[in-house]
Amino acid sequence: MPAICAFYGRSSAPRYDITAQHRAGPSAPQLACTRALRATLSVMLLGAVACFTSPARAESGSAEPAGAVAPAPSSGDPAPSGVALSAPPDDGVSPSAEETQKVSDYYLGVRYRGLIIPKFALDWFMDGGQTVYVNGVGPEFSIRSGSAEYKLSAWVSFYDMDPTPIKGHQNEEEAWEIIESDIKSLYLTADFLWHQPITQGLDFSYGGGAGIGFIFGALYRTQAFLVDGGSPGNPEDYQPCQAIGAPNEIYCDDDNDHYPGFSEASWSNGGAKPALFPWLAAQVGLRYQPHPKLSTHLDLGLGMTGFMLGLGVDYGL
Repeated sequence: MPAICAFYGRSSAPRYDITAQHRAGPSAPQLACTRALRATLSVMLLGAVACFTSPARAESGSAEPAGAVAPAPSSGDPAPSGVALSAPPDDGVSPSAEETQKVSDYYLGVRYRGLIIPKFALDWFMDGGQTVYVNGVGPEFSIRSGSAEYKLSAWVSFYDMDPTPIKGHQNEEEAWEIIESDIKSLYLTADFLWHQPITQGLDFSYGGGAGIGFIFGALYRTQAFLVDGGSPGNPEDYQPCQAIGAPNEIYCDDDNDHYPGFSEASWSNGGAKPALFPWLAAQVGLRYQPHPKLSTHLDLGLGMTGFMLGLGVDYGL
């Protein structure tokens, strides 16, 4: 349209009289062309306004082709108005509270050790004696690394024994004595264990332990005599002497001062009571962990003094 109007303007007036053309004003063709141009521009402007303000046109222009997949908005872009973002798929299984807790590597707890010193073991070294059951208790600290576990413990054992006739195999008949023990031992031990899973929370354990015991407490010794009518060598037929020569001059002699109230001295004081005693044991057992922070164990073992039964409860740090 601008080109047509310019054509009409150039053909409507002589080229040599530009001043006269301006003075005379626009010609009739120019006026007609101008009016037509204005009308055309008005129609185009109204059409453009209607295009961008019509809701129907906006929706149809933004529709995606059939079968197209809309790109997912980036994490930094806000979700479009009116469009709900789909949640990640839910498999219906959520982790339990126990599964979300990490199993500890360090545990602190308490242990019980029951030691059985059987009479048949004493028979290897002496006549007489009896089976002795020793109770032990103390704290323990555990360190776990994979399937391995290290337990450090300081526990006290009580070697209590009622008055019992005892004599060494190589000693003469008159060497029978009544022994009563109130000995205790403070053990510092380390257990080295490995675990093999059986079921969820239950493991089979195996390994061993070593340490040293510090002996304290009293060991009472009293010379004994054979009662009238008793059988030599039968421990039940011996009774403690009351003093030198009483009540039997043969058995209650003055070879030593082992009479009522005598307590054996330790090695450091020239006596026969040990000051230190080693601890060596092989063991197997079960470890049950009902909670990531709670662990229990049952142990069975064989040590230098006999059989061992162990129990323990530990809490994860």
